Amino acid sequence: MLAQITKWVHQSPLSALLLKCINATWAQMIAAALLGAVGTLGFAPYHQWVLLLISLSFEIFLLTRLRCKKHVFCSLLIYFTALNALTLEWLNFVMTGFGQLPLIASWLIELLFSAYLAIFHALLGTLAFSLALKRLKPQAANSTAVAPDPTVPVQGAESTTNAAATAADADTEDDEDYDDSDALPQRGMAALGEERELTGGALPGWVPNSEQLSGVSIKGYPCFKLGQHEVRFYQNAFVLCFLPLALIGADFIIGWLFTGFPWMYLGYGLLDSPFSAYVPLVGVRGLSFIILLCAGALALTVERSYVYLPIAGVLFLGALFTQGISYVKELPPITMAGVQGNIAQAIKWDPRNTLPTIDKYLNLTTPLIGSNDLIIWPESALPVFIGQVEPLMADLNRYSYERHSPILVGIQRYEPPRTSFNSIFMLGQAAELAAAQVYDKRALVPFGEVIPLESQLRSLGPLFNFPMSSFTRGAYEQAQLQLTLAAKDNAATSTADSTKDTGSAEATNSANRANDASRTLNFVPAICYESIFPELIADMADESTNGIIMVSNDSWYGDTRGPAEHLAIARIRALELQKPMMRVTNSGITAYIDAQGHIVKRLPQNVDGVLQVDFVPTQGQTPYGRLGNLPLYALLLLTAIVGWALRRRTLTLEQASLSTLIRP
Repeated sequence: MLAQITKWVHQSPLSALLLKCINATWAQMIAAALLGAVGTLGFAPYHQWVLLLISLSFEIFLLTRLRCKKHVFCSLLIYFTALNALTLEWLNFVMTGFGQLPLIASWLIELLFSAYLAIFHALLGTLAFSLALKRLKPQAANSTAVAPDPTVPVQGAESTTNAAATAADADTEDDEDYDDSDALPQRGMAALGEERELTGGALPGWVPNSEQLSGVSIKGYPCFKLGQHEVRFYQNAFVLCFLPLALIGADFIIGWLFTGFPWMYLGYGLLDSPFSAYVPLVGVRGLSFIILLCAGALALTVERSYVYLPIAGVLFLGALFTQGISYVKELPPITMAGVQGNIAQAIKWDPRNTLPTIDKYLNLTTPLIGSNDLIIWPESALPVFIGQVEPLMADLNRYSYERHSPILVGIQRYEPPRTSFNSIFMLGQAAELAAAQVYDKRALVPFGEVIPLESQLRSLGPLFNFPMSSFTRGAYEQAQLQLTLAAKDNAATSTADSTKDTGSAEATNSANRANDASRTLNFVPAICYESIFPELIADMADESTNGIIMVSNDSWYGDTRGPAEHLAIARIRALELQKPMMRVTNSGITAYIDAQGHIVKRLPQNVDGVLQVDFVPTQGQTPYGRLGNLPLYALLLLTAIVGWALRRRTLTLEQASLSTLIRP
């Protein structure tokens, strides 16, 4: 009965129409776009990592059904363009709100930019597809064996089928009780009647001619015609080796070419999944490689190649068993305060609002001085050059120094004749302003902080004339920020309590400074856009690093998903090095992130306020912090070797028979 139902389903007109639509090129391209749209739900603020994994798995499955390089290229281009376009939709807010572009023009530019990012995945993915192909040499008719697609009639198949049926009848002549008309055809040695080598891993019993090779699909090694040549497609090598290599290579190109824009790494979608346990080992690039391996194994499982499913299972179990492992040691906490001024971006650079902005930050900060070990203002908190408010900064520096509460100020600096930097200054650690530590931003936002072809593009309109968009890139090699703290033991605490009663803040700080030796903490600084570059942060960190301080102005994103995505990227940076991060922004999301990448405390968006936390520094390095991308490079090399070995593999008769058992 079941066999009859199955036969009816396969022969029904509806089934034929559905199969035709599924195999149609236009349907496959639409499916790629829909899968890309689903995949974007894996990223912040949704964090549905399972949907990202499913989306990627089915996209890879679709790629294995394609038989043309052009179609592989288009499918990858459409998938990653859709993924990028929906994830980067906040760009439209920037272009319409500040660049004064019409919404249609904004979406067009955003789609073109998304396609630009996707084209590297498409090009290298197509190259991976080509590597998985092997041209077949002309062979004698009895030298190979492949299984034809039962849905495609081929010339010469009738005689072959009759021969196979005759052999089956002969084998059952001695069994009078055998009367199963739905029995499977014979497989293995009995089907061939003699030992011979199978060059393609095919089901035994079929001898192809040149017409039969076209469109034939066999376990793991489909054979088809590409142009004028008959080729074999090494599906497992493509899915598990060459394609992950290609897509990770595309990520490296996107992060480097034209200053780079590494916002959309697949690994960011696994932030709140068990797989995040691998981040301190291989970083976000390695996490992207792991999700590609899992998706590839699941794609082959959809093909009923169940032998590859344990790859995903082992990676998942490994993540579960390594969850929460700490590679660093916690140090005594310090008190930190982040000031979120919430100055609207539309008025931030208006000279009429400069004094009100300064007043707001001073009013929010003054009560914090003396009770915090460090106070942090966001990126470009004051919309001026430091030279323009030098007397004010000198007074603030002296006041915070006397009360032992350093202040990290985001402000620009200018060097004649025409050099300006987006910088942060560490005030309050020396009596003189000239001794303040300075860090200059090293990675600038294209078209936001630096304009390529400035003389030509400036005249085209507001899109290329954002305020403060002519910065100079800071030196790549810069020192970490050092925070010197007086040791606070019981004696100091007692002295502080006694002086607090008298209201003498100066006596309190004198007692703290006189008590034992001070300790120094080192912080890796990051300004906004810099946080999306994994190597930029990791290269500055070393054994002495105790935490990360990130300042940003996410008002550019408005009420889009941009601030949530930027926060998720910052969490990955903290987890890679297992260094806690104090992240302070102009309008949100200001947050304290612990060494495991968890948000401990945060402020709401679009409000002015102060985030006070007990910041727990750490000491030591993770494997990723110590070795960088070396483990990933080793994995990629091993994957390339395995892929090439699979491509050169020739199955024997016994191995081919076993493959028919693995795939029912």
